[in-house]
Amino acid sequence: MKRFFKLTLLMIAVLLISGNQLYAALTSGEKYTITIQKVNSDGTASDYSATTATADSNGKLSFSLTGMPTDAEANFFVFIIKDKNGTVVRRGFVPAAHAGSTNLVGVNDLSTAQTNAILEAGKVLKSDDPIAIAYLITLLRSPGATSTDAQLLAALGADAITGNSGFEGFLTSNGVTAAQLLAFKKALIYNATPGKKTITDLTKGFKDAVDSGDATKATQEMSKAGGQMADVFMDAAEAAGIDPNLILAAHDAAGDVAENPTNAARMAQISSSVRTSLGQSMDSFFQRIAGVKVQSEYTNALNALKATGPQVDKFTSAVTTMLNSFAATESTYGEFFMNPTDYLSKHPGTTADQIRTAIDSEFRTNFETFQTNMASDTTTDITPMKAAVVAAMQKQMPNFNANYLPDDFGTYMKFSSSGQTKVNWPIPQTVMVTWLAKLISGGGTMDYTRDTLAIPTMMQEWMGVCTIPGKNQGNCTGMGMTWNGTACVSNQYFNMSSCQGSGNTWTVQRRTYNTPSAAFNAYQGIMDDMHIIEFSKFDIYNNGKQPTRQAEKDAKLLFQTRMNALAGKITGSPTAAEKKAMIKLLTQPNMD
Repeated sequence: MKRFFKLTLLMIAVLLISGNQLYAALTSGEKYTITIQKVNSDGTASDYSATTATADSNGKLSFSLTGMPTDAEANFFVFIIKDKNGTVVRRGFVPAAHAGSTNLVGVNDLSTAQTNAILEAGKVLKSDDPIAIAYLITLLRSPGATSTDAQLLAALGADAITGNSGFEGFLTSNGVTAAQLLAFKKALIYNATPGKKTITDLTKGFKDAVDSGDATKATQEMSKAGGQMADVFMDAAEAAGIDPNLILAAHDAAGDVAENPTNAARMAQISSSVRTSLGQSMDSFFQRIAGVKVQSEYTNALNALKATGPQVDKFTSAVTTMLNSFAATESTYGEFFMNPTDYLSKHPGTTADQIRTAIDSEFRTNFETFQTNMASDTTTDITPMKAAVVAAMQKQMPNFNANYLPDDFGTYMKFSSSGQTKVNWPIPQTVMVTWLAKLISGGGTMDYTRDTLAIPTMMQEWMGVCTIPGKNQGNCTGMGMTWNGTACVSNQYFNMSSCQGSGNTWTVQRRTYNTPSAAFNAYQGIMDDMHIIEFSKFDIYNNGKQPTRQAEKDAKLLFQTRMNALAGKITGSPTAAEKKAMIKLLTQPNMD
């Protein structure tokens, strides 16, 4: 038994599965009616075509349709299969195909539940909005969702996606134009860039699940397809020219709306098992969409600063491994996503919280592995970078050699669940520093105007200078220390505690740097300012504070705004694209 839907040849063959149990839902020799409905722009669904087919000895239906509208005329179609008594046995949906292309879809219990939700959403929204539909199919992975669940989820989604404070309202309030928003919606249906994903990839996943003929593999395929929705959103954002960070912040905005009293009451009425599935689906979606953002942004920045082919390949391989690991985790717990109650009944003694903790732990481990995998290689990355830096310094100080570099240059302390270890810089930072060194060696220049954001309390222990009282310029420099014009700066004490403990004066301030290269002094100033911005982002959690979701969302946006502003403080040879890439590569990849 097979079921798929081609919008060019339009041959449909049907396999029905329910949850994890394959069963012959179609009766051999019985005639079934298949109705194709077009989802209209006002959210209603109208019959477009109908046909009948008789199930063969394997319970398979075969039939053909011609002349289906393309994505220029519609966003979605649903199809309804009824038995001889007029009872609906399954529903499915598919995006309209682009002219000359083919879309595939399979039908099972989950596609039926999702199609029910799509039709309910159309009634509430009075629209066939692809963003709302994409959200519904991202979150709803439980085939056990009832019609009441579908109605409640549709109403909740309407608020969270199309409301003034929701996903779409947030984007338009933060600089996204109407044209960009429309392009984003269209790219969810069809993306002209080869290799980019759309909702069509989800419906193809249904077909793969149905074709598998194996219950376990079918569940894995459905989890894989659901996980790909993060790629769909980020690929559509890229096609529309929307900052991916805004997409993540818009998801936060949608979450805020979903938690208001009205929608919290709706969520409470949704079936317990479905509600658990929704929560886990959203958590996993956020993990994957953050990973997809990292892959896209950093790959572009690496290429902008002329990373070598092996460096780009190693970084993208590290991200791909992480994303594949996320997918594997979702596959492992696929049945939990689809039906938490059934999953827990098959694993007595295990609670939903324990499973969620296990999933979160795997995601954290996957990210830590990513950090390890993207580390620069000593021979092929760090050593050439050091040589490039030495050559750059020799432009101003001919006798400069590698011995002048700090002993830990090219390394940092990595903190993880297993402790802290000294490791090589990540590839992005190595690429950026190598690029800067070559810029200087080639006669280029770079300067930077320091930021003025206040230094956060948690940084004041080590962000400052220690001055020794009672010294004049002569005896200060004679002792090998630095005279800053008014006081003698110690080169022995590098934090507040040791400085003040020795009877000296600690002044909280940005550091100044005195390498032979003004460009490298600027680079180190940029790094300090970035650290200040990053630590300021977490001020909202200081002293045990529990910030609201709105405060967290505002902090994320402010962080990105401040980071972007740093590029505008860079002057000299770098182009605008290179300045932006510098800031990106100096920012540690994160899943926030």
